[in-house]
Amino acid sequence: MILFVVFFSIGLAPIPFVIASEIFPQKWRDRFTGLSISVYYTMTAAVSLGFGVMLPYLGIEVLLGVFFVCTVLGTLFVFLFVPETADVSPEDIHKLFTGFWYGRYSSPLYQQLPSDSDAASINNNGNSLHS
Repeated sequence: MILFVVFFSIGLAPIPFVIASEIFPQKWRDRFTGLSISVYYTMTAAVSLGFGVMLPYLGIEVLLGVFFVCTVLGTLFVFLFVPETADVSPEDIHKLFTGFWYGRYSSPLYQQLPSDSDAASINNNGNSLHS
């Protein structure tokens, strides 16, 4: 169990924190990062608490097999649908997730969020974001 915690902590565990801090526009980052981290910890608690409940019914081999399949599917999702953002400016990251490829799969609510550059241009014109 200790090895799992160590390898999970340096592997898949930080991904939600990194992605959440990059994909949301600056104006909305605090709210949506908090929401996504809350979902992350809720799901982590569900897995931790559910493990002990499911173990007597499924057995260790089947239960670890389920977790293995979930890990493989999560890894495939990251490689197939999460774009590389290493050399991309924060303004352009918002465009990555609302563009043609990712825009088809992203939530319409996310597409309605103004990017940082949109918010700056609206504020420079003297208009409110809520008008």
